[in-house]
Amino acid sequence: KMDALAKKFKPANAAVPLKGGNICLPGSASASEKLWVAQAELTASMPKAQATALVASIKTVGAQATRPAIAALVPGAAEVFSKSPEAINMVAAGKAVEPSVIASVAAALK
Repeated sequence: KMDALAKKFKPANAAVPLKGGNICLPGSASASEKLWVAQAELTASMPKAQATALVASIKTVGAQATRPAIAALVPGAAEVFSKSPEAINMVAAGKAVEPSVIASVAAALK
């Protein structure tokens, strides 16, 4: 069972970049998309009841996390997180892939 579980999670885990043993966000739009696709495939391979519950909880939380609410967190986050070139690349990658992620999730919820 453990081998089967490791095999199932391998694509999603392989898409997560590591630096010094720490997990970090992808630094490019293509890497971000690869991670999102791997996570979506993992979710799609879940039993329907669990996947439906997961998507419902994400939809609920997503509705509560409005852009203005998230924007209010930015000044505090800027103090905590680095303005390094790597961090700037991660932000740009996230913004670049955001429209396709939103469209994919919206399509999945229909």
